[in-house]
Amino acid sequence: MEIKYDSNGNLSPYGKIEVNEKEFRDCFVEDHPGSKKRTELYAKFLEYQKALLDSVKSDVEQLIDGSWVSSKPDPQDIDLVNLVKIRYFCEQDFKDKCLISKFGSKERFDVDAYLVIVLPEDDPRYKDITKNWLDYWEKLWSFDRNGNEKGYIVMKATYNEVNHE
Repeated sequence: MEIKYDSNGNLSPYGKIEVNEKEFRDCFVEDHPGSKKRTELYAKFLEYQKALLDSVKSDVEQLIDGSWVSSKPDPQDIDLVNLVKIRYFCEQDFKDKCLISKFGSKERFDVDAYLVIVLPEDDPRYKDITKNWLDYWEKLWSFDRNGNEKGYIVMKATYNEVNHE
């Protein structure tokens, strides 16, 4: 996957850009060799991701945006939304492990994290709880503050039971 920046410093191609973990590291850490901050943020992101996967014990799709995915050399944090299937979500775990911003993810991990609970599409609550929030984040993250189109990252965080005991 080739990721580029447009003349506004936004990700291109526009909309969802699916990457794997290696492409994520290569594009946003390795391709910025002069940035000590990106290396530090990535290390904290990996700590965050491990805590998240330890909690849900399942793969999680993550939407990632903000200055981390811009051409900015030293972003302050990583903005992300975790898509967690309802059967794997435990609110107390998310509180205890600081897995979303309102519970302290930004302070603990430098990750400004949000959550979308993923219900089955045939669940009568799907539209209100899952679909509307997915649409909200896609609309918000497909444009910058000046209304210019931009891309955002979609990555699967893979749960491996051996690495999470």
